[in-house]
Amino acid sequence: MIDSATHNDLVLFVGAGVSMESKIGNTSPPSWDKLLSSLSEVVNKSNNVDFNSILEKNLLEAAEFIRFESQKNGREQEVIDKILDLVDSPNGEQFKSNDWHDAIELLNPNIIITTNFDSILERKFPGYSKIDLTDLKNLPQKVRTRKSIIIKAHGTAGNPGTILSQGDYMRNLKDSHQLYDVINSLLLTRTCLFIGYSIGDLDFQVLLNNTKNSIHNNQISHYILTPEIPPYRKSMFRDAYGLHALEYTVNQNGSHQDGIEKLKSLGEIASTKGA
Repeated sequence: MIDSATHNDLVLFVGAGVSMESKIGNTSPPSWDKLLSSLSEVVNKSNNVDFNSILEKNLLEAAEFIRFESQKNGREQEVIDKILDLVDSPNGEQFKSNDWHDAIELLNPNIIITTNFDSILERKFPGYSKIDLTDLKNLPQKVRTRKSIIIKAHGTAGNPGTILSQGDYMRNLKDSHQLYDVINSLLLTRTCLFIGYSIGDLDFQVLLNNTKNSIHNNQISHYILTPEIPPYRKSMFRDAYGLHALEYTVNQNGSHQDGIEKLKSLGEIASTKGA
């Protein structure tokens, strides 16, 4: 992985855990279960469905419920607006980057793939070209020419077409197959590092469901930077998804600073070797 980072070949996947460290006062982007719970208040106004029981059992099903109800009741724009408010711009004020983003800057990957809806990465790295679901035609060329790019694999808050659920992915497959062709190609040819993801995250489940063959069935190693996990989960990451766990310690205050320092160290080592 260090060699890949040194030669600017490392592909970085960025999940919700990175954005959740950004704050405006005491407000931060929500976890997936809190996001879905807030969205359910928009679409399930009649309260005739016990959404919490769905949420507790299966995040994917909970997301499908929200998408179905928003379409049935004509509340799709309300859901789009609510996502933007919650994950990127509460009350119109934009979340700023945090220490995770500074560590990413040290690592200096030329390709960042994020399933996050927010635009914190784009604001942190204005020199990167943003590739969204609505603008995929230039993606293969930019990957081949080693342009610095941020790929918004599940769309951007405030825009229609965000991929909230597995059903969204399947419905958008015809239009966005080029995106996953590129992602699968990168997984087959480049070392990848996943940060800010947990196995329970909705976006991670959708991503893994649609790329697991490319991750698992090749000779290139991929890694996930994760808080300490039990041995069975490390085995699951490795055997089911081909991901090697790089663990860090979360302190008693819930700080992920140890993970940030490990990512910084990787960037510093790669920078030194490449000098």
